Amino acid sequence: MRRISIIGNLGKDGQLKQTNNGTDVINFTVAAKGGRKDDESIWHSCALFGVRAEKLAPFLKKGMKVFVRGEYKLREWSSNGKSGVDVDVTVDEIELLSPKKETEEGDRGDDPDAW
Repeated sequence: MRRISIIGNLGKDGQLKQTNNGTDVINFTVAAKGGRKDDESIWHSCALFGVRAEKLAPFLKKGMKVFVRGEYKLREWSSNGKSGVDVDVTVDEIELLSPKKETEEGDRGDDPDAW
């Protein structure tokens, strides 16, 4: 099993959808940089399934700093003469690292199992 832990920023708001069997899933991208100033960001396409997807949807906003851990796979692509590798992550754990803004609705409380 391939595992990855990431700390980075969301590239856009999370997109909440349902699978064909009715399971909630939220898709989002996380940009993470290496430890050196000149390191480029690596983008990770993330998916979180189940009840937590629906509960987190209002909070996963562009620019928010998050910690993500999960299983990953690499996906090669080629388009218009360019090619690359994407990192797809099925999220097991997520922690919101940016402080919650006063204007956001809802309250996650102190219960980590609520996520």
